[in-house]
Amino acid sequence: MATKGGTGKSIVAINLAKALSKKGKTALVDTDFESSNIGILLNLGENSKIDYEAKVIKPVVWNDINVFSLSLITYRDQATYLIGTDIQYLLKDYLESLENLSNMDYIVIDTPGGAGDVLKMIANNFKDQIAGAVIVLHPVTAEVDLSRTVKVMEYAEIPILGVIQNFAYLDGNRMYGSRDLSEYVKQKGIENYYDLPLAPMMPQ
Repeated sequence: MATKGGTGKSIVAINLAKALSKKGKTALVDTDFESSNIGILLNLGENSKIDYEAKVIKPVVWNDINVFSLSLITYRDQATYLIGTDIQYLLKDYLESLENLSNMDYIVIDTPGGAGDVLKMIANNFKDQIAGAVIVLHPVTAEVDLSRTVKVMEYAEIPILGVIQNFAYLDGNRMYGSRDLSEYVKQKGIENYYDLPLAPMMPQ
């Protein structure tokens, strides 16, 4: 998660799900309702099937990963305008309708940027089932965003599993003024920190 958009959270979520799928049954759940894009990033040509009688949304399976995304239900170029209670009710119904989610060994939730309704509801309703959060940062605002996000996670009582500074370097050269944040991360009490490159192969 991140308290701002444009950090590359979805690409990180996809790659994390790919890694976890080698260890057990994995689901990737896109909860960015307003700008849902997991289906687009994965170039999935099919849509989720909905069993209206059973009130169940079936996943699209990609590389043995059960993928759930609003972009697999709506038209790819369709925006979703939601505010306040609309988001809360939709998120609750959406998560309760996802088929076989309780049978998964790992569930990777791709959250929208910010610390709004979606994050608050996930924290309030699924706190006991959440192993922790992975914070994804953009180098330009990394330190400020890390400080903000740590405070949000402390308030939500969600453990932080690690921090990723995305787009940190290209061909060995630091990008966007990025720097090694490992000591800064340790000061926040977080053990795992990684710099990821700006790499064309990352989305693949």
